[in-house]
Amino acid sequence: MQVQPYSNKPLISGWTIFFFFIFFFPVAIILIFIRASKHTNLSYQKTIDMKVTGIWFTVVGVFFMLAGLGGSDSRFILISLFLGVWGIILISKASSKRKKLKKRYEHYLHLIHAQGIHSIEQLSNQTRYFLPVVMNDLLRMKHLGMLRDFTIDEDSNQLIPGPLNDFFFDSQEMSEPVSKGWQHPASQSAGFAAASSETRKIAPEAPAAKPQPRNVECPGCGAPMMIQPGKSRPCQYCGNILS
Repeated sequence: MQVQPYSNKPLISGWTIFFFFIFFFPVAIILIFIRASKHTNLSYQKTIDMKVTGIWFTVVGVFFMLAGLGGSDSRFILISLFLGVWGIILISKASSKRKKLKKRYEHYLHLIHAQGIHSIEQLSNQTRYFLPVVMNDLLRMKHLGMLRDFTIDEDSNQLIPGPLNDFFFDSQEMSEPVSKGWQHPASQSAGFAAASSETRKIAPEAPAAKPQPRNVECPGCGAPMMIQPGKSRPCQYCGNILS
């Protein structure tokens, strides 16, 4: 089975076709057919090709319409109507196929998760699509993140549970966390405790609370007096010294 490597990019660039469409129209038509034939097993790209072709037909139809309105040849108007109608049909059909493709993806997911079918050949039999078409559909689903829990084995035509192929670390990248940044949890705790102890040693002590004035009762006459800290004063009623 020949499976084309998945890519969102078409095998022949649209800008290349546009270039030849402007300067040498017949080559552009040939490139469109070649591109369509190369995308036989690529369902998503086929919908894009159909849409692009519809747009080209519509644009060319507009040019023929302008040429027909500017002259006396009614054939230009007939050609423009023909191309315009087909352009609209192709654009509409492309939109419909994209919706059907989305439902097909949902059907794949149901077969894989609900029914446990991991054989791509069985998926092909269940959906009645050719095996290369199903394979490329699954590759695009993998690209979109819809099959993160599976690895696609193109040799055995199997979906293998396990997202190991989603990680692209080389040996140097995988060793760096161990050799440079990673520490055992015990050493991390010890380091944290040592740092905390050091912080306590060098941290400045909080300033002592400033003494506040206090009320005392004169032992001689019992009158209440306000005494400042570290000061003494005579009672204003009996003369006793209060401190």
